[in-house]
Amino acid sequence: MPKGKVLFTVKYDLGSEIQTEKFKEALLQHYPSTEALNNDLTIFNFSYLSSKKPSFKLYSTQINGWTKELEIDQLGIITFFLTSPEISTDDKFQLEESLLKTYDYFVTQKNKDYKPYLNDHNNLSGSLEYLKKEVHEENPIELVNFSKDVSLIRDIFKNEISHDILYVFHDFRTIFCVDDIKKNEEIIPSFLNLERSNKRAIDLNQYNLIDFKGYYIFANTWSYVIDESVLNNEKIFFSLFSIAHSNWFLSQCWVYRLKEIINQDNLYQKYTNQDIHNLKSKILSDLFTMKNADLVVKSSAFNSLLERLLANFKINSQYELIDLQVQNLENYIDRLNENFERSSQKQNQRNANILEFLFAINAIAGIAAFAPTIFTTDISDNFEINLPRMISISLLVVSTLIYLIFIARRLRRRKDEY
Repeated sequence: MPKGKVLFTVKYDLGSEIQTEKFKEALLQHYPSTEALNNDLTIFNFSYLSSKKPSFKLYSTQINGWTKELEIDQLGIITFFLTSPEISTDDKFQLEESLLKTYDYFVTQKNKDYKPYLNDHNNLSGSLEYLKKEVHEENPIELVNFSKDVSLIRDIFKNEISHDILYVFHDFRTIFCVDDIKKNEEIIPSFLNLERSNKRAIDLNQYNLIDFKGYYIFANTWSYVIDESVLNNEKIFFSLFSIAHSNWFLSQCWVYRLKEIINQDNLYQKYTNQDIHNLKSKILSDLFTMKNADLVVKSSAFNSLLERLLANFKINSQYELIDLQVQNLENYIDRLNENFERSSQKQNQRNANILEFLFAINAIAGIAAFAPTIFTTDISDNFEINLPRMISISLLVVSTLIYLIFIARRLRRRKDEY
């Protein structure tokens, strides 16, 4: 009798890494069951664990046969894990139908929580504008009321969040667990394509096949199909899967943050080249695992699994996009600084020109005061050359020359500029 179940991982952005040393204490005030998650020391490298801040499970609960768990790490990723009840059917095609219905049910119910959440963050815009009329009609069930926990956690750490660039959207991935996957190959394409298919021709070569310790794992970026025995015997799979998903989601957050930074007004006043250097260092630190899977786990089998999972999430494409954005940001900052410097130089030159002009005017005004002594007739009816007149005439000629020189210099500068 075929049987199976569906797992979902849902990621939200907290807003930034949390630096407080009282991370667990703050969570315990609202989530009394909070506990640190301990990694298997026989699998993970000590060097990796020593540089990684601990993650915490806030709760694990049962809701109508579903298991719902909430975790958070100090990099700022909030994760929900949902596992459906196990379903047993008479044949594999009934199992296909039931598991796809489970997927559809999850998406439908999740969106009843997601749409009001996006509306509260002013993100029901563009092609989503029409959904605003449905927001107040939605009534999310407890199983998928993610926004309640997300809002509470953000409120708990509102004073520790280091920036206000929040990636509002979530990301979820689906894992179909099927008992004895080799006997049910015909229904695998439907799970990987997330839709029912009437074609039963088996062409699994078009999907990524991960061979992990003799277990087959089929991957298609957004959905995965695994043998149920993997979860029972190799729990490390889910830990490595969550690491890969977290890295993809964190890189997506950085893509969004960098885009928002570039679009800010007065960018050159907010970010220096040193700020950009610090930003690059922070990104490399956050996304360490993306390029260093071999430093995370000890065995070649686990390392290969993590690398294949990262590859299936198309991590390299995300990394290249982030690298390009950082380069563009650096170039943009340099151009803004150069433009600002040129603008400052022009302003300084204008100020110097104004001072020269004022000096010339002041000189002419001063000389004008001597003009009466040049042409005065109170001493003699005849114009006589005497010392006062000589001084006045000389100063008048000199001031005129200064003014003409000033005009010539301005004309020459304008010619050079053009």
